Amino acid sequence: MRVESRKRDLYLGIGFLLFSIGVWIASLSIKHLVVARISSSFVPQLAATILGILSLILILQSVLSAPNDSSKVDVTSEQETESDAKRKQRVRLTFLLILLYLIFLEPIGFLITTALYLFFQFWVLSRRKPNLPLYGIIAVSTSVIIYYLFVKVFVLFLPAGILG
Repeated sequence: MRVESRKRDLYLGIGFLLFSIGVWIASLSIKHLVVARISSSFVPQLAATILGILSLILILQSVLSAPNDSSKVDVTSEQETESDAKRKQRVRLTFLLILLYLIFLEPIGFLITTALYLFFQFWVLSRRKPNLPLYGIIAVSTSVIIYYLFVKVFVLFLPAGILG
């Protein structure tokens, strides 16, 4: 692992760990509007916990990985540079998709927004020729299953949006 990569992973790990702590603390102020088996803060706390654990793993990996021999010359080929550019573009598009998801969740609703987000996220992350019908089926079915699980099992209401 290159030194630049180790530093980047360390900083990202610390940043996401702090973010997960912030999400956990913010979830404590979520009001419990409905009597349910689990509280409204369950999912944000679960997500923050998982993010925190993954952040700690990233931090440990970056700290414990052995640095490369400094006498080796770090030669980057055109292929590696192109791969890095594609990776950076995927990251930017992912952040854009998350931002759009957050903006449109309330007005459009959970089912439609989540299905669209998942569909486009699958498309962005695909490295081969995209299988759009499969992406659509997975995105719609996942959204419906999650919606059903939250509304019928956990008795937690998700934004209905234009379908409500």
